[in-house]
Amino acid sequence: ALEQRILLEAVAAYTAVVRDQAVLDLALANERRLQEYLLAVKDRYRFGQVTRTDVAQAETRYAAAIAERQRAAGRLRASGASYRRVIGDPPGTLVMPPLPPELPADLGMALEAVDGHPEVRAARMDLERAEQGVSEARALLYPKLALSAELAYANDPDLDSGHQSEAAIGARLTIPLYQGGGARARIRQSRQRATAARFALEDARRRVREAVTEAFEALETARARVESLATRLAAARLALAGVREEARTGARTVLDVLDAEQELFEAQTARTDAERELVLSGYRLLAATGRLTARDLGLDVTVYDEEAYYWEVRSAWFGTDLPEAGMPEPVAGPREEE
Repeated sequence: ALEQRILLEAVAAYTAVVRDQAVLDLALANERRLQEYLLAVKDRYRFGQVTRTDVAQAETRYAAAIAERQRAAGRLRASGASYRRVIGDPPGTLVMPPLPPELPADLGMALEAVDGHPEVRAARMDLERAEQGVSEARALLYPKLALSAELAYANDPDLDSGHQSEAAIGARLTIPLYQGGGARARIRQSRQRATAARFALEDARRRVREAVTEAFEALETARARVESLATRLAAARLALAGVREEARTGARTVLDVLDAEQELFEAQTARTDAERELVLSGYRLLAATGRLTARDLGLDVTVYDEEAYYWEVRSAWFGTDLPEAGMPEPVAGPREEE
């Protein structure tokens, strides 16, 4: 669960930087277009082709574009700081990653991974341990049989043989008749713990099923949203071109052109945000199914092998050094210049 949380946080930080850089580029382009349009409107005003109100409207939109560019730059700096905290290095030139491979094709396939989720496996192991505790508590009421054997050999010059040997075998049977109720209390306690562990396992299954369902539906929604926003973006580009052409003939006003420019910018930023949300939704689905791990993703990193670690330390009675299968050392990020 910790590995999945860290990897998902890394994906979120990475894609946020890509999105915010793209939005900043769009904001810069929008600012340049509105600046050029403002200059053109001022020229037309000097020739009496537009009114002072038209100039004021163009100035308003240009000022808003500057504010939007500043806001986008601030968001990029913030997401860059988050990226550096999670990844350890400052962001370079990044591109939006594709959807992760082998995503479940339908909800049924996604739900098949519920029993293999780390939280469900951990809850199942807790139940097995609790049931073992019941067996151990019941053993307090069982008879106990203890066997003993003894062999003695001694040299004795007073004996004809010169030595003496003795052998003895004994058995001791203990039958608990009354223990003051302590053993039965432990049995009841262990059974209650087993019942609680059984409910916890079922709760873990339900929570994972809920998370998988939500993640799958979010992915499907993100896919549909990207397609719809692609249609919106194409329509906004076509509309802007048409409004500009009509404005040259006097059929459209300055405000119409400014509205079309704003609609295009909003469509571009919405599409950029939706593309990021689509990729992030794919990785969230992997995390919900328990498959967002370095091993499953095939990352070229040192993978922590918990089973190998267990077998290396299970007989390590002395020393505190970590074996080779232990956790890798964290990577230190670059230091700030003094």
